[in-house]
Amino acid sequence: MHEQTQETSRPVPELTHAAGVFKLLSHPYRLMICCHLLSGESSVGAMETDLGIRQPNLSRELGKLRNGGLLATRRESKVVYYRLADTNTARMIRTLCDCFSISLSVEPPTQAALPAAISQVFDDTDVSFQEEPTVIADRRTVKN
Repeated sequence: MHEQTQETSRPVPELTHAAGVFKLLSHPYRLMICCHLLSGESSVGAMETDLGIRQPNLSRELGKLRNGGLLATRRESKVVYYRLADTNTARMIRTLCDCFSISLSVEPPTQAALPAAISQVFDDTDVSFQEEPTVIADRRTVKN
């Protein structure tokens, strides 16, 4: 009998970090916030008005982005201003916004507009899914 060994490959730390950053950006509000901050720092109140995101939701998503290292803050009296954390973050966000034609300079996209912009990228690809997943009661996803 031949002894079989199974190799386990582990992602390098850089790949793990990159995957974490993309996971942070996977929510439309968080991506919208980052694209908005490309134009410079902004307060929570200004972002609430500019982006149309209610303050509790906005604060929750800002906290996730800040804790994930994508945003930095400064306080001026009672007002907290948010900005992209560094030039690498800004470059990455600008690239994402450019690739998906996301522009917040005129009016913010609705939450539904972001997935539509993303789906346009895949319209020209040859990706197809054989079966639709089914969600069962305990929220695990299984194939039919």
